[in-house]
This record gives sequence, structure tokens and C-alpha cells, in this order.
Amino acid sequence: MKKRKIKHFKNKKIVAANLALLATATGLAYANPAKADVTDSQDQQTANTQVAQTEQTPDVQSTDTQAAQNAADTAKTATAATDSKTSADTADAATTTADTTKTVTTAATTKTAAANTVQTKTSAVTATKAAATTTTTATTKSDFKTTSGKTSYYDANGQVVKNQVFTVKGKQYYADANGQIAKSTTKKVNGITATFDNTGAISNNLDFGQLLRDQIEFSAASKLKKAVKYDWTESKNKYQESATHEMAQLLAQGDVKNDNDLIATLMENNSSMSGKVLASLTLNVGQSGATASQVAAALVSKLGNADATGSVIGAGYYNGIASALIYKVEEVKKAAEAVSKIDPSVSAVYSDAGKVTNPVTTKMSDEDAKTLTDGVSSALLKGKAGTAISQEVLQTIFAGLAGDQTAFEGSSLYYDANGKAYHYQYWLSGKDSAEKLANFLKANTGVKYGDALKAVYTATLIAGTGTNTDAVDETPTSKKTADEITAAYQTGSETGLKYESVKVEKIPGMTDDMIRGVDISTYQALVNAGVKFYDFNGKEASLFKVLADAGVNWVRLRIWNDPYNADGMGYGGGNTDEASVIKMASEAKKYGMKVLLDFHYSDFWVDPAKQILPKAWKDLSVNALDESIKLYTEKVLTDLRNAGASADMVQVGNEITNGAFGLYTDRDHGGNWETLWKSADGDQVAEYLATAAKAVRNAAPQAKIALQLETPNIYKYRTIMTVFKKHGIDYDYLGTSYYPFWSTGNDNGTYNGQSLGKGANTPNNLLAVEKMAKEEFGKTTVILETGWLNNLNDSDGTGNSIGQMPTMPDGVSYTADPQGQVNAMADMYKAIIAGGSVGAFYWEPAQIAVKAGWNNWNYNKEMSNVYGTGWAAKVRHWLCSRKRNVLRRQGNLGWFNLGQRSPL
Repeated sequence: MKKRKIKHFKNKKIVAANLALLATATGLAYANPAKADVTDSQDQQTANTQVAQTEQTPDVQSTDTQAAQNAADTAKTATAATDSKTSADTADAATTTADTTKTVTTAATTKTAAANTVQTKTSAVTATKAAATTTTTATTKSDFKTTSGKTSYYDANGQVVKNQVFTVKGKQYYADANGQIAKSTTKKVNGITATFDNTGAISNNLDFGQLLRDQIEFSAASKLKKAVKYDWTESKNKYQESATHEMAQLLAQGDVKNDNDLIATLMENNSSMSGKVLASLTLNVGQSGATASQVAAALVSKLGNADATGSVIGAGYYNGIASALIYKVEEVKKAAEAVSKIDPSVSAVYSDAGKVTNPVTTKMSDEDAKTLTDGVSSALLKGKAGTAISQEVLQTIFAGLAGDQTAFEGSSLYYDANGKAYHYQYWLSGKDSAEKLANFLKANTGVKYGDALKAVYTATLIAGTGTNTDAVDETPTSKKTADEITAAYQTGSETGLKYESVKVEKIPGMTDDMIRGVDISTYQALVNAGVKFYDFNGKEASLFKVLADAGVNWVRLRIWNDPYNADGMGYGGGNTDEASVIKMASEAKKYGMKVLLDFHYSDFWVDPAKQILPKAWKDLSVNALDESIKLYTEKVLTDLRNAGASADMVQVGNEITNGAFGLYTDRDHGGNWETLWKSADGDQVAEYLATAAKAVRNAAPQAKIALQLETPNIYKYRTIMTVFKKHGIDYDYLGTSYYPFWSTGNDNGTYNGQSLGKGANTPNNLLAVEKMAKEEFGKTTVILETGWLNNLNDSDGTGNSIGQMPTMPDGVSYTADPQGQVNAMADMYKAIIAGGSVGAFYWEPAQIAVKAGWNNWNYNKEMSNVYGTGWAAKVRHWLCSRKRNVLRRQGNLGWFNLGQRSPL
């Protein structure tokens, strides 16, 4: 009779001990390759019987707590026979099956002894450090301490770690119930036999966390008498297993709440997997000692009568917490939506003038009521019918109402007995902004989508006709007074930039197929927030159509793995998850544009200052991370292709000059790129990049591949590209950022005996880098990010990245206005043509404020919190906590420049 087998151990050699440990823990033999998702009833019955034989608990209850207690009871009665087994004995037991099984790693013979160490930005902890006796009286944090011959580990809060396998700087350790680190021994932990060296580190390249996850997934699949999917390295099922595997890891880490609706929403947003959670749990297996089989039994018991046929199983483990998840991919009927309306009322009426014959009492005119609430995006008022409107959204609605910081001047006219005209001035009810907000929230407590929202005002009668709508102001900025310009940026009225005349000269050598691209990654978030775009005739239109009409032929879209916190709130910056990217890429294709996909391999911004791993990858071993990079890259590209929006160019990593994939040096705090690339960490980054590039070739063979560096410099780029070449990375283009306002004082050195002067981002230095890349490495260059200023004013109240004119290098001078943008872009394209490069992408020209004017700063901030329209939201990932501005760059790089670039 066939035995079930963990399918992803089927075609490569692995460390034999891991297979034997797996067999021991699940009680299964793996003599023949049989899939766990087969439907043959005999195979299922055999597998379930064999698993049941290893369990000594009663039927597992349907709660996590009961499951944990049962697991603990079983652990107490478990035999200790295997605790004394050596790793050599274990390896011998698996010798006959190692060659026929599949592993997530590459062949063991090609891996270094550290291949399964956990990913870390620093070197592994040394034996000396682990065993050292600490003599300081200060509180020990994130370090080992040995007292009276017993070693413990203290976490970041200074608490002793107990009852768990945990990771420190690339090595895994086990702390018992007393917090004592296991050393020079072999123990069974959660059903897995592990050998610990004299420092306490798990030896023999055993990846405890990954093995336990594999066991849970396989055991759950074996217990279910259904055709289920569990092999996280599988690709034939549209990579559903790897996505579920990662979601389960987020659950174990506490990076997503165990809420079925939330998990389903994130699966759809991040993985394009619409569906529902059938069962999920988290267990403290560190305390209970529960085995993978017991965790799986607890998961299956929570399934109840739900039909798991075709579902996907995922498991996670982090610092003693195990999680498991059964997710079913299927079309889910969207809940009915309802739209609320705002119903303004008047609580008190005052008069600064005479009496009118038709005064306001409790209701204002329809015209004034509409204008008072027009500042609130309609997107905020639409949601799932019957669902309570969150306080976050209510705060944002309040921020859009008129009458908070300044009075609203009504336009409806009222007359006294003599025919004299009056109007009303309206204020939200309350003595100050804080009280006004509190009153609004209290009045709308528990209000649901579809219900009317209450906004209470006071009204004061004022003589005169109030504020009239001004005629369109077509005065160019250069013709306005300083006060007029300030008022325009303050209120969001016409700045005059679009009425500035510019001189554009055709550039010799510019071809139709040369890339004239833009990065508009924030676009979908802006649309979600209700922002509208208009064509050159003033008609509402898709931004993609406007761009295509202006001559733009490529778009660049960044993608983040999971840009949400544990509550599902977005970090901001566009919340560029997979679903958003697919929407934008599809719209680009509709208007004949090509698509560049920019993998950040992070949950939020990465750049020369930071290259933080996605949350789901932060505790992975080198091999598991390498496999995850491959699977994620292939999945996203496959999903794009299936949506009819295939990527035409793929960027693996974003501005990786100082590293990538969690291995980096922080440029902004003294980190040096050369230190990274001339170390083992640099070699490892290159290996990850090679994996990513290979995944692109597998999933999108038609796409060009680019690697992006920044701050052009001959020596720096040559050094890094040499590492790329050493590791055989398969790529087509050297990508570079090119911002003329940054690094203006850098000394560029020489190339071919010619001085390159100062200023990293000059046409002269760019041309030299292009020539070097082509002549020495055979690579063509593409400018992946560029931009110049159209003004220096603050249009949204957050300040600008560039708030004053930088000191420019000799021979390079651009003004901060539309003509300066034209000149900067023209000089760049001349260098591109001279160097034989393929073109450029202008960075985020359309990331505008939801509501223009720095008077509207609070509304823009709140909209960013809800929709992710700004640089970062208040729940932003910790890696961006150093950012000062919530909506950085929004007033700086206006999209006006596109109309000037198209004739080039």
C-alpha cells in the first residue's frame, strides 16, 4: 500500500537527518512517492491510521486552549527514547530515502556549512559570546548571560526567554521552562530531535522552525480525507501553497490578527487569492510541547463540518508559537455596499447684523449644505452595508468638513424688509477643533454605512453677499505677486504653473521606441481616495489615457509583499500590494503602454538607507529565504500574465547599492556600500539576486531584467557589477537613479583619463557610467528614477524633500520651474542617446495631495491613513519611523512636466 509523502522532498538530496526526523514525528514511512492531495481512499485511510498511531491524546477539542492542553498531556507521556539518539543515528535511518525525496533547498553538495543558518544582516553569534559570563550589573537585553554555569538569553525587554526554540544572529537555540539554554546535548523538542553544540546552537544544519512547519502542513493534509494542497514549494496550483504558508507565518509572529475576514482580505490584496478561511489557530507549543501532529489535529478539529476539498494548508512558527491555517480559494460574493450622506443641521443661530424675513432656524439651505460637505471624498461614505463606519474614517470625514479652523461663508442670500442682502457664516459646533471632533464622533457613534451622518453647526447672520466664486485665474506663476503665490499654495487655488510657457526643442536621435516612462505607483490609492484626473480639454479621464496622449509609453510600478499592519491598516506610499499593481498594469496595457515591475522585496520603502525583509521572511533560513524569493517572484509575474498584464521589464530589488534582502549597510548612518559588497553578505545578496533573476526568466521570459543602483559613480558601479558578474546574475540592464538635485558635491573621479568633475547626477557622469557598463560588462543602461523641481513651495503642509535650491555643480544649472524641468530632462536624454541607453522613468509625477493647499494638511493626513495616498501613514512600518513627513514629496514633483517631455 502506498504511503503518503511530503511532496516537496521528492527530487533533490537533503540532509538525511531532516527526513528521518520528519518520519519519526509524523509516524509515517516514506518508501514510495505518493502525493498528499490524492483522492484514493485507501491511501488516505492508511495515512490517517499511521498518524493516529503516534497520537496518545483524546480527540482534540475545537479550541486552541484545549488543543494545547491535550498536546501538553501527550508530551508528558511521550517516550524519551529518541532523546538520546545522535544525529548520526538519525542520518543512517534515512539514508535509503534521501535520494528519492524533494527538498526546498538546492543540492546539499553545493551548499556551504552555513546554508541553513537563519537570514541576518550580521555574522552569526560566536561560541565565545554565547558562553561568556556577563559581569556587568546593567540589565541584560538581547544577549546571553551565564550565571553559575547556566546560560540564559534575555530578550529586547530584558526578560529571560523560556520554553521555546528561538533565533539569535543566525543560529537557533532552545531555552527550557527555567530559561536554561540546552548545550552539548540531544533533545526532542515538539517531536523533533535536535542536537545542540557547546554554545547551545542547534547543529547539523537543522532548520527547526521550517521543519516543524513542514510537519504541521503535511500532517494536517494527511488527517483530512480530502484533496488538499500543502506543499509550499509547489507551483502548479498558481503558488497558492506558498502564499498560505507565508500568511500562516505572519499569524505565528503576530503580524496579522487571527481574524478570518482580515486574513481573507489580505490574501486577496497581497496574493490575488479570493476565498475564505475554513480554520485557523495559534498555539504556544513552547509551553505545551505539542508536536506537529497534535497541532494539525487541533486545526482539523476546528474545521467542523466545513468542506475542505481543494483547500490550502499553511503553517508558521516563531519563538515557541505555532500557527496553522486552512484557506479555500474561491469566488466570494461581494457584500452589498451602501452609501451614507452627511446631513448638516444648525444648533444655534446668532446675528451680527439685522433681521431677515426668511432666517435659518435648524436647517441651512440645500446649496450651503452641499458646499459644506463637498470637501469630503465620496469614497469615504461608501462601504459594506450594515457595517459600522470606523472611527478612523469618521475622523477623516470630519477633517473634510468646512467650518473647523475657519468659518464657512454661505452663498445663499437672505433679505431684510428693506431688501438688504445677508448671508450666514457657519462653524462646526464646539469651542475648538478637539471639541468639534469629539462632538462629531459622539453624534455618529455606531453609525453604519447607509445611515445619515450628523454634522452640527452654528450659524451667524452676516451682512453682505459672502464669498463669490472667482473666475478662472490664468495668470502664470512668474506673473503673480509673492502674496498671490503663497495664497494659492495655502488654499489650493490655481498656482499658475500650468500657464507658464516653456521652450522645448526636439532632441536629435530620440526614437519612438525609446522609453519615455513614469512611475505612478501611488495612482490606485489616489483613485481609491476619490482623486480625479482630467485630460487637456478639462474632461475627467484615466490618468493612463492622459499620459498616453502626452507621449508616455512605459509605466513603472513598485510592489510590496505585505504593506499592512496586524489590523490590516496600510503603511501608505500607495499601499502597493499585488491587487493594486494588477489593476494599474491592466489599465496601462489598455492604453498601449508597457509595464516595468519593481520588486522591492519588502513590505515598505527600501533604498540605500534600509533594505528590510518582508515580515513573513524575517525568520527564514538562507535556503528557505532563497526558495521564498523564487516562489514570490514567479507568483506575482504569473498572476500578472493571467490577468493579461504581463510585465515587459522587471526590476529585482530597488536601489540596492547598499544591499538587499535584509543584508545592507545604512548609508544615512555611516554605512558604506563597499563594506557590504566586499563581504560574505554581499556574496549572499548576489546569490539572492541571481535566484530572483532566474525566477523572472522562468515566469516572464519575454521581460527584460534590470538591477538598480543609485548615485552614479564609476568605481562604485564597477565594483558592484563585478560582484554581479562573479555570481552569474542573469540581467539585461544596469538601472540607475538620476536626481540632479542630490549628491551635487560628490567627486566623480576620472574615466579613461578624463576628469568627471563633481556632482554624481550630471549628464557627463551619467554618460561615463553608461560607457563603462557597456564596454566592461556588456550592459545597456536604463534610468529607473529621475525628476526635477517645478517649484519650491509647500502645497500640502508637510514640507518638501527639496525645499530650497541645491548648490549645483559647475556647468549644470536648472531653475525650479517648468522650464527647468524641460532643460533637466533634455540634458539627461541627450546623455542617454549618446550612451546608447534605452530611456528613463520619471518618479511619481502624479502623487498629488488629495486636496490641494496646505490649509488642508489634516485632511490629507487622514486620507493617507485610510487610503495610503501619502509617503507614509500613521501605522507605517517601523522601518520608516524616522521619516518626518507623512506626505513627503507631494508638493515637489508635480506631474505638469509630462506635457513638456512628450515632444522630446
